[in-house]
Amino acid sequence: MQFTNNPNNLILDDQYFMEVPVTQGASNVPTGAVGFIGTASRGPLNTPTLVTSYQDFIKKFGEVDAAFALTGAIGARGIFKQGNANVYFARIQATTTAAASASVAINDTATTPKLVMTLTAATPGTWGNSLNVTVAAGTKTGTFKISLQYGAESETWDNLIIAQPTTPIVGAVIASTIFGPNGQSQLATSTYPATPNLTIPATGTFTMTSGVDGAGAIATDYVGATGATKTGLYALDSAPINIIFAAEQSDPTINAALIANAQNITQNGGLPRIAVITFPKSSVVSGLSTLTTAMDTDRAFPAYPWFNIYDPITTANQTVSPMGYVAGVIASLKPHQSPGNKPIQGIIGVDPAMNIGPADMIAMIQARVNPVGVPTPAGPLGIRTGLTLSQTTETSQVYVRRMKDYIDQLVFSVGGQFVDAPITADLMRQVYQSVDNILYPMKSPATASDQMIADYKIICDGTNNPSTSTSQNRLICDYGVKLLNIDRFMIFRTQIGAGVVISSNK
Repeated sequence: MQFTNNPNNLILDDQYFMEVPVTQGASNVPTGAVGFIGTASRGPLNTPTLVTSYQDFIKKFGEVDAAFALTGAIGARGIFKQGNANVYFARIQATTTAAASASVAINDTATTPKLVMTLTAATPGTWGNSLNVTVAAGTKTGTFKISLQYGAESETWDNLIIAQPTTPIVGAVIASTIFGPNGQSQLATSTYPATPNLTIPATGTFTMTSGVDGAGAIATDYVGATGATKTGLYALDSAPINIIFAAEQSDPTINAALIANAQNITQNGGLPRIAVITFPKSSVVSGLSTLTTAMDTDRAFPAYPWFNIYDPITTANQTVSPMGYVAGVIASLKPHQSPGNKPIQGIIGVDPAMNIGPADMIAMIQARVNPVGVPTPAGPLGIRTGLTLSQTTETSQVYVRRMKDYIDQLVFSVGGQFVDAPITADLMRQVYQSVDNILYPMKSPATASDQMIADYKIICDGTNNPSTSTSQNRLICDYGVKLLNIDRFMIFRTQIGAGVVISSNK
């Protein structure tokens, strides 16, 4: 999707979107895919990986660690507590203590053992330190068998050889085809001496060692860098996501990078993004306005304070960032729905060090920060309102930003077929009809409760496509959409008293 603020500087044949001021009176796309970064005990580094449940996350990247030092699983737990979603996670590492893969040397049976092969855990991390390797004689004479066991995951590979002997063994499997860089094993890879050792390895069970998680990442590691391999937030550049955050992070440098990522990816053709950010858990409510004064964007959803949860791994209460939980709530909503007055699952309350009362929530909202983990009008603990960091009233609600993105994506999904077609009255009619087919069901759905917009207007004819425009090979389709208003303030006007007379006409 291409956005432009300068229609006189068009180069690439494409469809372009401009956001213009709203005047009074006037097929599904993804809106809830979450992307985030964090540290983990397992999984590829700097590679956006789809996970669709918490169990899927655990299998690919590992569980919450007992020290609560790894941030990825904490963030994932918050998301999936709100229900399953499409989540892309990119594992990062600390540059000062880089992640390393566990490994084990497999030797032969010589009096002075020589190396046959080295097996290395498929991805870096301490998970590999629990990966057991059992070597046994193979079913075929002159071969060996390797079994790998990690928790409930296991692999067994039989009839292995390092290379075919002078007299080939029919049905034998070259070990490098199983454990090589593109091999079949999901648990391990292998390397070999420069001069291959064709001897059958010694039998026994061995445990890999020396795996390192790469925990302890700091702000610069989370922000990351571009290059041959993108790291940190840049690793998520190509991920098909709408909501982005950095697990358990509240550093102002990271917040600024999250906002820049949401803005830049959107403006340069990526799916529209919104950044979920928070502030250090020691922040005083009265000081939040100082932190947000210079911020002005509708592509950021600020949430505070941090949460108190019960952690089954440590069997104790822990304080965690709100971002994964909030991102999970937003991802579960349709784009026209506000996250305000929505419950948050899996929390006990706010950080016990905080005491958030009505006056504090008012101060937070005045600072354009969403109170979370607090009692909602509906009753459960949840999100109190749905504010962005925009300082403009018209764009201060996150549902407005999400609906703009949603509608633009729908139009984008059908508009491409008209690029490089001859500009005729019939083409204008087709464009008009395509956009109308998208907006009409939002205004007048089959079920009244599914209504998403209040009204709309489309113009794609000679009135907004004069020859001065069409002669430059440009076709303009103007569409204005009036969104539904959100009932933020529920007012009951009450009359109770001895002198009150209530009458009704029947």
